[in-house]
Amino acid sequence: MRQEKCFRIFGAVRRKGSPAGVSGLRVQAVDKDLFFDDRLGTATTDEGGRFEIRYEAADFRDFFESKPDIYLTITDTDGAELFTTEDRVRYEADDTEEFLIELPAVTERIGDTATLIRRLLDDQPLLTDLSDTVAGPLLEKGLLADGLTFTLVPRVHARPNTVAGLFVTGLGPQLEPPDQEAVSRSVAKLPAGQRHRPPWWWWWIGLPPIEFLLWLDKLRLSDIPVQEQSGLPTRESADFARRIMADKALVTELAGKVARLFSRHGLVMEAGKTYVFTPLVYEQPVFAGAAFAPQLIASAADGPLGVGDWVNPIDGVMPPMLHRVVHR
Repeated sequence: MRQEKCFRIFGAVRRKGSPAGVSGLRVQAVDKDLFFDDRLGTATTDEGGRFEIRYEAADFRDFFESKPDIYLTITDTDGAELFTTEDRVRYEADDTEEFLIELPAVTERIGDTATLIRRLLDDQPLLTDLSDTVAGPLLEKGLLADGLTFTLVPRVHARPNTVAGLFVTGLGPQLEPPDQEAVSRSVAKLPAGQRHRPPWWWWWIGLPPIEFLLWLDKLRLSDIPVQEQSGLPTRESADFARRIMADKALVTELAGKVARLFSRHGLVMEAGKTYVFTPLVYEQPVFAGAAFAPQLIASAADGPLGVGDWVNPIDGVMPPMLHRVVHR
């Protein structure tokens, strides 16, 4: 019986500017495929930050592939992703591949919305990168009507453990996507003081993280319905958010770019927390000044965050031209 050929990935993880390795981190090797990536194996870094992963051809080989296309993800003991090389895939990797991973010198754990917004505003290189690589391509898609622009407003949420956590309505979590008309009728019967939120919403509509998109795929919930007039540019925040998620290739690409930028800038979500960037649509201002923030706050009230959420769209990711005016 012929023995299966063994492949090897090895290397070390350290922090930028330090020769010392980082121990106790989980390194996962992945074969990047067109549809579903294959996990090749995992290892934990030793006291010197070293790791080694061995795998066989059966772990990646299929009709179209004779060599793996490898990238690594680095997570801590809580499962939070610290780094990924997904933007630098090693295509048609050799039998043996070596990786030297340099983590950001300083990392910050994010557990709430205020902390995430503060970090974005304090880290202008990160905010500029997000504007150029994420908000820029969205504006170029031509999804918005003339004279409108947007801001991707970040929100941090508890990571749901059940399907019910995905669908929240005025009546609480739902086990499946709610019937909009039925929920609206039910909420209309509530006292006026309890109608401060829209009757239904999906809090993750917009730009969620990659692992969340994979979860939606597994639950067969990744196809987001878009209104019939979706061929025309929109003027509504909720419709704009849905159009982003309805384009699976687009939202997957953008979510991956956000994850890579976060890891490069040392931004890590706390265990059990996730995020979403919700787009708010408003008229493009002709100047930036004292009246700028109030104008955006007022026009953002109809967005998917709900009337009860007081949002300042300046505290988010704007398209490049607007970003440069506001943050110069």
